[in-house]
Amino acid sequence: MTILVVEDEYLIALEAQQMMLDAGAEIVLLANSISEVHKLLDEGPKIDAAILDLKLGSDDASPLMGVFADRAIPFLLTTGFDGAARSGVRVLTKPYREAEFIDAVIELVHGSKSPQEP
Repeated sequence: MTILVVEDEYLIALEAQQMMLDAGAEIVLLANSISEVHKLLDEGPKIDAAILDLKLGSDDASPLMGVFADRAIPFLLTTGFDGAARSGVRVLTKPYREAEFIDAVIELVHGSKSPQEP
């Protein structure tokens, strides 16, 4: 399973990567710009799921939602802004708790909640 984390804040990206590796993800790739995402999609391994921060520096990353949808890559959004909900797309508001993040990724990838969730 290869997961792509699209996040412009380096420490948040590293923390997300480590959480997913600890939870059993095989490969967790990091990208901090729209151009990096396109390069990984064109030249990198098959992406099974993506975690997308809606704001990458001064860039709006919303167009990547269409790119992921066109390529049938399931994704969820992360943002530090309230009210960023998108119809039919799961949004995690930062800062998020590790358990909440892992549960969201498991649900994204497997379509079910993690076993530790009540």
